[in-house]
Amino acid sequence: MAVMCIVLSAQKPEGLVKKASVAPVIGGEIDDVWSEANVYNVSLPYRDEVPTLGAEGETTWKALWTYDGIYLLIEVADDFYYPWYAPDPEGSVWEYDLLWIYFDTNQEDLEDGLGVRVGEGHYQVAPEFWEGQIDGSPVSTLGPMEGLWHAITVENPSYFAELFIPFTFLVNKDGIQVDPAKQLGFDVCVIDRDPGDAARKRAVWANIGTYDESWFNMDECGIITLDAYTPPTLVDSISLTGGTISENNGTLQIGALVLPEDAFNKNLSWSVDNGSGMATITQEGELTAIADGSVTVKAAAVDGSGVEGTVEVLIIDQAVTMEELNVIKNGYFDSVEENGEATHWEGKHNDDSQLPVVVSGVAIATPLYNEEFASPWDYQFNQVGLLAKPNAPYYFSFVAWAEESRPLNVSFGDIPANAYERYGATTDPRSFDERSDWTFEISTEPTRYAFDVTFDRIKPNTVQAVQFWFGESDVVSYLDSVILVNVNDLALMEGYKPVTSIDVSGEADGTSVEAGANLQMRAVVNPLDASISNVMWRVVPGTGIASIDENGLLAGTATGSVKVMAIARDDSNVSGELEVLVTSPVGFQKHPVQTIKVFPNPACNELNVIFNTQNNPVCIYNGQGKLMTGDYVSGGAHRFDISNFPPGIYFVKIGERVAKFVK
Repeated sequence: MAVMCIVLSAQKPEGLVKKASVAPVIGGEIDDVWSEANVYNVSLPYRDEVPTLGAEGETTWKALWTYDGIYLLIEVADDFYYPWYAPDPEGSVWEYDLLWIYFDTNQEDLEDGLGVRVGEGHYQVAPEFWEGQIDGSPVSTLGPMEGLWHAITVENPSYFAELFIPFTFLVNKDGIQVDPAKQLGFDVCVIDRDPGDAARKRAVWANIGTYDESWFNMDECGIITLDAYTPPTLVDSISLTGGTISENNGTLQIGALVLPEDAFNKNLSWSVDNGSGMATITQEGELTAIADGSVTVKAAAVDGSGVEGTVEVLIIDQAVTMEELNVIKNGYFDSVEENGEATHWEGKHNDDSQLPVVVSGVAIATPLYNEEFASPWDYQFNQVGLLAKPNAPYYFSFVAWAEESRPLNVSFGDIPANAYERYGATTDPRSFDERSDWTFEISTEPTRYAFDVTFDRIKPNTVQAVQFWFGESDVVSYLDSVILVNVNDLALMEGYKPVTSIDVSGEADGTSVEAGANLQMRAVVNPLDASISNVMWRVVPGTGIASIDENGLLAGTATGSVKVMAIARDDSNVSGELEVLVTSPVGFQKHPVQTIKVFPNPACNELNVIFNTQNNPVCIYNGQGKLMTGDYVSGGAHRFDISNFPPGIYFVKIGERVAKFVK
């Protein structure tokens, strides 16, 4: 039975949120369990704005609760689906079709005059429309373990959004998690805009804007109550079993006994307190050793009981490296997904750009650029869920360069629980307000940039993230070796011998390899007793193309010169290199080309190649030297279909000439 809300003068609408018999699945379908929920209209115009969102009862919200959190279903009967990416951008994301959901967690005073400000207990959840994320696929805003989830399904022109908001996210201005048995402030705002409209048009459940919009003042939001909420059976004890780790980087699975057996939520949040030693732990309780000494493993119940269990683990015989101390996961871009993107990294873009892809251990950003409307956040490369410690000094650095000089912005921001608060302090002058937000120029030379930062504003609900912002230019940019290390931890590396130099050579002192053949590369690391003597192999195409595997086996692809590099895997930033010539196989006739031009660059679906000779084989190779396509061209121009190429760097080869392009 639908429950209709009638708004009286000076009376807030109230919603009753029923307990779900089963938790809804966030994933593009409206589950049967939603028939248990009350239905509330989102039909009041904000001030004098007139949205076109169907008849009364067609644009609605529903909510259900479980002991984990609140589920929302918002159905919008739009007459024209018009997200920010549909037109040529003429404004900001929030000026087009969009959803805003508000929560006021200051349960003792729901009319405190506050809006969405850092640490004030008021929240705006805004699931945005992104191409590729409007088919009902679930998206984790804060991470898959404890964060917000949403899924948007567009059935043009209407759409619906599913959301899950865990209680752990809803913290009041004093940092205390909400009491589900008490009322919460709540509102839904649907932003509507159609082609030809001069501005956005909004429909709301409660706040019609008598004071101001909820972002600035949430006093006119409605009220929700969780129906029949009774406290669950909580965990009352956690017993852990540990042991000793004696192998370098060895692991140990920590055992846990959680009682009582009928506790509604026996999941645990694992952490490790580094005493004289150091280790990391997964959320499955597997401990990995880093430095000698003792550590204390802690498992905390996530059901709100506050119960914890601890056990001490002894660690011996460890060798500590900078990479192990690094808070950034996959900071050297060694781990790559099948689509070429870096593991543990994510991004956002609001144009036809491709997200950064990894080639030979380097992340490559290829943003597009609209000069009139460009902003840094138009193209982001982020890592979310960092675990830096509060109020400790950190060293932050990375290597960056670009095809030509361009601006770069990098920051540590709280995504998005505390309104993107820059939660770190810095003394570096490249920050305009001494917060963890720096803007500067990068050049064509690979350069290591370093900053000091102390995370002085970490809150219980802070979601730590590092964000690289490339949106103010379309210049192709490169990023490598991202490091965030607690300065106090560097003492753990005492007695550690870094690499001082690397000598690179080919087998039998070879400096050439035929196209289609292999050459085993060698690396001699100095000193011979360096603590970490492993190297990363990379090959940089020049006039030729080659690829190299993790064991240093070089494969020639296209004739010309390449640079083979061996890079130390410790903290020394030392590398060695050797120029290798890729030669033509015996009997192969060379076809020199004087000029070659490719456009557009970056390319998307088609690539045009122009050259000044006739009757040539024209080939395209990827960054690893694999032949992607080729054709014999009788004239001086050819157009290739590259729509099925994955994002990355590619090379067009005609005889001895090579041109590079980016997709």
